[in-house]
Amino acid sequence: MASKRISNYKRKKSLIKKQLGGILNADQLAILGNRNELSLDKYVILSCREFEPLAQSLVSRAPSLFIKGNVTWTKYPDGTPKMFLDEYTVKMLRGRHIIYLAYFSFNEPNSTNILSQYMLLSSLASYGINKLHIILPYYPTGTMERIQIEGELGTGYYLAHFFNSIPCGNSKNELYVIDMHALCTRFFFHTNVKMTFVTMFAKYVQIINANQGPSFVVFPDDGAEKRNKQLCEINKVDFITCAKKRDKDERTIQITGSLTKVISTAHTNLQKLRNSEKIDTINLFIMDDLIQTGGTAGNTIVELNDALKTKLNEQLVKETPLDDSEWHQLIKYKLLITHSILPVTDSTEPTITSVKSIFIEKLNFNSIPNLDFVTTDTRPNMANMLKQINRDEGPLKGRITVISIDDILLSIFTDINTPYITPFK
Repeated sequence: MASKRISNYKRKKSLIKKQLGGILNADQLAILGNRNELSLDKYVILSCREFEPLAQSLVSRAPSLFIKGNVTWTKYPDGTPKMFLDEYTVKMLRGRHIIYLAYFSFNEPNSTNILSQYMLLSSLASYGINKLHIILPYYPTGTMERIQIEGELGTGYYLAHFFNSIPCGNSKNELYVIDMHALCTRFFFHTNVKMTFVTMFAKYVQIINANQGPSFVVFPDDGAEKRNKQLCEINKVDFITCAKKRDKDERTIQITGSLTKVISTAHTNLQKLRNSEKIDTINLFIMDDLIQTGGTAGNTIVELNDALKTKLNEQLVKETPLDDSEWHQLIKYKLLITHSILPVTDSTEPTITSVKSIFIEKLNFNSIPNLDFVTTDTRPNMANMLKQINRDEGPLKGRITVISIDDILLSIFTDINTPYITPFK
């Protein structure tokens, strides 16, 4: 009986190779030589041009789970899209779960065209797929989810219709977005698509726990608090909120939360420092879903820095006032930003020079030496630029860290209890 099964398998494998003809390269022939590779349990990964390295990383890290499909992105002479799935990829689609790594950008003319990606996604159901998983790490119109005056377009809502209209396979398509800006956006998705919120918070908790000394999360506005407050409470992480308050034309920041605890710890550490005792630096992690012009994060850092120094000096009435060298040993800031947008103007792509100027002029990296920046590669072109800036000589060297999202995606598709899906309380 066993020999009959093996014989049937060999015939099936031989038939598949014959159907594929001579189009297979050595790697693809090796894939078909592996019995497990023929399993319909494996995911086929397709991607836009920007996320090709991410797709390759996932396949190399979990070859028993993922197969890499191939999409050719070109244009006809008149500029209209010309896409092509090779025969190997088409035959791998039928009956399988498909993962598509999408990247939508409106300020990068050379990025994979959004409409071209939509056409590809709309075609996949016709190949008999089981289910389509669309991973769009950054949802570009997520900050425009409401209409305040008549005539204004809620582009966050209308882009969702893109996904609602994509044909599905045997079950609803699933859309994964990392750190969506507005929580209400989940209700924009219906009909053919199910929305899944992915959170970077679990990864940020790993970074927080890796640092010695007391740590606090800082939310630069009310929106950041709403997105992450419950996650802080679940993970028992102390937090501070810097809420923006407007009084006529004047804008101030009202600081609430664990501020007193930070001051008390800083005061104790200062006394140890002055007695030449070893201290653990206080880590303040400023956490937000995205950074655009750098204004909100920059103002938060400056005003929080000034408020902490002022309150600490108030406790030093009978002691020597705090100086900057002591302060830089007491407190360290780290920006944890999921999506780095950093635009220049409506008509110009970001450049290394323009991005450096945002770090220096808006985020105050020159005046606050105890400040670092951590982000992800959800916007791969910007991630590559930030890696280059981190390598360049100057005030930003060694102060920028880019986290790959491949760990997060691997966890989502391999662990039913993944910490990166927004949890139940």
